[in-house]
Amino acid sequence: MRALLWIFQYAQVAKAVFIYLGIPFIAGIITRSVLVKKKGKEWYDNVFMKKLGPTALVGLLFTIIVMFSLKGEFIVKLPMDVLRIAIPLLAYFHYNVRSFIFHVAQAWFFIRKVHDPCIYCRKQQL
Repeated sequence: MRALLWIFQYAQVAKAVFIYLGIPFIAGIITRSVLVKKKGKEWYDNVFMKKLGPTALVGLLFTIIVMFSLKGEFIVKLPMDVLRIAIPLLAYFHYNVRSFIFHVAQAWFFIRKVHDPCIYCRKQQL
């Protein structure tokens, strides 16, 4: 009986993953292939993705909120399961924020180094 319950829980998780992640992934593949064939890769990258790209994070956060809100009664009943799910999500977002800050700082230092006229003065003095 316990093994059947374990399989059933994983089947529910697999179904939820397919609904919330698989369907949007497949829709993205279809959208990309159709639009690249119709409009071209240049238009897809420079026009379509510039408008759609910023909505990706909002969509992900909306999906997470919907997933948690639909299971509100389980969140209250099973707080340890919520933590088991929330900790990897927090680690994922924390890593992305750190990575973003690191790359922005790296770009800022690179631009500053390239465009700093004093660097050229110092090189000539050496």
